[in-house]
Amino acid sequence: MSVSPQWLLTQTSPNIRSASVDVGRQPNLNFGDGFIVTSDTNNYQNTITMGVITSSVGAWGQLVTANNNTAGQNLGAPTTFTVIQQWLTSSLTSPAVTAVPTGSIGINVQGMYLVTAAMSFSGSIGTYTFLMYKNNVPDYDAQLQMTIPNVGGQAFPVSLTLQDLDYYTIPTSLDIRVKCSNAGANFQMSNGSFIVVRQVG
Repeated sequence: MSVSPQWLLTQTSPNIRSASVDVGRQPNLNFGDGFIVTSDTNNYQNTITMGVITSSVGAWGQLVTANNNTAGQNLGAPTTFTVIQQWLTSSLTSPAVTAVPTGSIGINVQGMYLVTAAMSFSGSIGTYTFLMYKNNVPDYDAQLQMTIPNVGGQAFPVSLTLQDLDYYTIPTSLDIRVKCSNAGANFQMSNGSFIVVRQVG
């Protein structure tokens, strides 16, 4: 006899979900990676409970800057990367990811993460190099350059997006840094979004 599963999902806590299903005589059920599956009996009517593992829940964080009109940051020597400290708001945080306004995002649960940092900025003449750091170590998989050729600098913003997909252990701290070929250049981020999301699947 074939029985079609009938699902009823209910949220029981931030980290646990439960479900009941009429499974017939099917002793072995695989609901995929990230689920814990138990069955009370092998009778016709079984109850299946699924607990979503904590490491897959609440794993995102975001730092945002919008319409920033501050004076910006004066960068140092052409070989020195400076942490971008113009993220003004921690708009999203979760148990697994901690967003710290002005600077960094911390990873509290290990796993594969997608990192995106989109920025619009203006500044002095020169070539700007953007690089993501992981625990104060350069991550050269996430690096871009942008040149402002105007002798007097550029008042209106140019835009770029850094992205990286990587497996992070804990604890991990991520930040975005910038340097310019023109020593002492002024860097001003007018709008930006620094997002970290854990990939589950």
